[in-house]
Amino acid sequence: MKESSYLEGQEHIIRRIKVLPIFKQYTEEQLKDLLRLSKIHQYQTNEVLIKEGSHEKSIFFMLSGSVQIEKDGNIIAKLKKSGDIFGEIGFLDEGPRSSTVRATSETICLLVDVSYLLNLQEKGRDSFHAAIYKMFAEVLAHRLRETTKNLSDLQIEYDRIKRAL
Repeated sequence: MKESSYLEGQEHIIRRIKVLPIFKQYTEEQLKDLLRLSKIHQYQTNEVLIKEGSHEKSIFFMLSGSVQIEKDGNIIAKLKKSGDIFGEIGFLDEGPRSSTVRATSETICLLVDVSYLLNLQEKGRDSFHAAIYKMFAEVLAHRLRETTKNLSDLQIEYDRIKRAL
């Protein structure tokens, strides 16, 4: 893994992340605040970004590449789009990582250090947190819809197999 230093003062990166759907709603000032708490990480194929059970607390915004989410050694999801988010549960609770995330190609992520984000004291903190929570709510709602559809599809397939036996 290659890691940049914190991105404060590197506003040229704003142009790159502003095109991602997840960041379009944010002002340039909010994105500058986010960059101040962020680093760029580059991962090689098969490299682990998050290890299940660890207590590392970062939010990952995928800029390029692809990853797979693994639980107990099983692949449960694949993320392939720029702007995909993972590790957000670490922002929402204090528990250990619930799954392993592994790069399936060379992958570049913007990592936001949650500990800094939670300790922001300056003006605008509440509106910034509200925007982050809204973003996570949208991501989680989308994932819940997908999970519900997958569960329904599996139930239909289970019922079909059961009738065939």
